[in-house]
Amino acid sequence: MIMETIREGPSASRPPVLYEKKYSYWKPHMIFFIKTLDGRAWRALVAGYDPPMSTVDEVPVPKSEVEWNDVEEQALVGNARALNAIFNGVDLNVFKLINSCTIAKEAWRVLEVAYEGTSKVKISRLQLITSKFEALKMSDDEFVSDYNERVLEIANESLLLGEKIPESKIVRKVLRSLPGKFDMKVTAIEEAHDITKLKLDELFGSLLTFEMTISHRENKKDKGVAFKSIYEDESMGDQVDDETHMNESIALLTKQLSKMVKKFKNLNTTGSSAQNPTNYRRKDGENYTSMLIFNIEIPSQPIHGSK
Repeated sequence: MIMETIREGPSASRPPVLYEKKYSYWKPHMIFFIKTLDGRAWRALVAGYDPPMSTVDEVPVPKSEVEWNDVEEQALVGNARALNAIFNGVDLNVFKLINSCTIAKEAWRVLEVAYEGTSKVKISRLQLITSKFEALKMSDDEFVSDYNERVLEIANESLLLGEKIPESKIVRKVLRSLPGKFDMKVTAIEEAHDITKLKLDELFGSLLTFEMTISHRENKKDKGVAFKSIYEDESMGDQVDDETHMNESIALLTKQLSKMVKKFKNLNTTGSSAQNPTNYRRKDGENYTSMLIFNIEIPSQPIHGSK
């Protein structure tokens, strides 16, 4: 099992460290870290640093440090701070590329060429990023938040190479690259907003809300279908129980009828006709009327009061 290394997050007192060629992540962090050191460090990184020089016999030579003025000393401090931040912001392998640099701007340039390439390489990479941007399309099963990350990643890659994609262009691209389920929402957005002024974060916020609404409705629909299925299963079970109860009742009635048939057949052997209704007298003197069912006399309820 491969274990990922857990690293500390960014710190205001420590420069970000360049790991595993994550230069596109490291560069903007380092820029702002150097800016927060002070203005001198940032100027040294942008404008470079030239050691103070003096002229001896019309030949430029480094000025002795004891002869430096305040401006020259402050420039030196700025260069040292920027260079120190860069040195501490790379691992050992990367440090080997810049360990001989004495000027912050030179070290910065070495890293740019190593990870971003020369001007020709940058142009090629920008063309590749442009192709990726044009091919952007949100898949049907992709979440809005995931698509937002993909769009921003491409936009940031282009920005780090020196070419910013206009926000209005990104907004139009997103609206054209959404799945069909967003058609109604896209139409509403285009009618309600000026697309040229719509912010990208506002667009994705609106799409995320719409996605949550769709998901909520689908969940309610799924729950309704599941409830209906359970209800039908229970109803089918109740129907089976009713049929079983009915069959049991019929079987019991049939058994009782068989006993009654046998009983009255025995009574008929005393000379009474099994074809004509008649009265039978029991020992207790109660009279019963009879009715003909399946050619068998079945007694009705006793007629009380008859003697």
